[in-house]
Amino acid sequence: MIAKYHETNDKVLLLYELLGRVNLSKKDYDALMRYLSGLEGERKFLDVMRDVEGVLILWDIYLEDYSAQFDFLVIAGQYVFHFDVKNYSGVYEHKDGLFKGANGRVNKKLMLQLTGSEAGLNQFLLHHGFHYKVASRVVFMNESFQLIGDTDKYILFYYDLGRVVEYLKGNAGISDAMMRLCDTLIAHHGDDSKFYNIDDYDIENVRTGVRCPKCRRVGMSRDAKGHKYRCRCGHTVSNREAVDIVYRMLQVFRVENIRKSDLNRHLGMPNRTLQRILSNHYIKKGINRGTYYEKQ
Repeated sequence: MIAKYHETNDKVLLLYELLGRVNLSKKDYDALMRYLSGLEGERKFLDVMRDVEGVLILWDIYLEDYSAQFDFLVIAGQYVFHFDVKNYSGVYEHKDGLFKGANGRVNKKLMLQLTGSEAGLNQFLLHHGFHYKVASRVVFMNESFQLIGDTDKYILFYYDLGRVVEYLKGNAGISDAMMRLCDTLIAHHGDDSKFYNIDDYDIENVRTGVRCPKCRRVGMSRDAKGHKYRCRCGHTVSNREAVDIVYRMLQVFRVENIRKSDLNRHLGMPNRTLQRILSNHYIKKGINRGTYYEKQ
């Protein structure tokens, strides 16, 4: 059972919506690419684990008071399994707890972060009166990833998850104690946006257009019949879906009182078509030039 899903924080959402609309600083662009790559790996992990019954899966927990962040916690029987998911690609050498990539860069923190978060989780369990054993593992989900050098019982690869799933299937089910721990963890989940210190951008002068939800390119165009928007990758969305995409973007940009003109600046949709969608699916507020729309 998936008890908690990942929620992207506001700062990352802003970077995501700005991508392709402004020139992001290298720092912000690299941070967004790392986030998206990590998210891809975590989604692959969840696809493998989602159908396991009798366990509780929490995707993304940050215990601020304990300086502990977790990609996945799986509560099963008397154990809390902590999985730190990585989507690395290429060849890495592992020696004495250090990971060295082909480019020569060395990651000294990976295993330290794993053990540090495990220590924080043990403190959390003790403080709240829960008696569970904790087992932590790093999981490399990218099939193109190769690791040479030292072996380590704390390291798993995507092909190891089959036996993990089989082990978890042997659990008796979800107990009241497991649910109490799950609820307590969720109640103490903090805001991780402080880890993202992003630059300021001019929201008023962003590139306009509808972002494709599949390939993320900005600039979907209306088809000849005017019934949908089409991307160069071939993906299409309905007029209604396009309005929703732009509305959500304006919300991320913190646009107050979203007006029809705000939407159509990006949509380029006939006024009657847009008005019909807004009348059927949004709530009209204000009058005359002060008219704006809220989601139903």
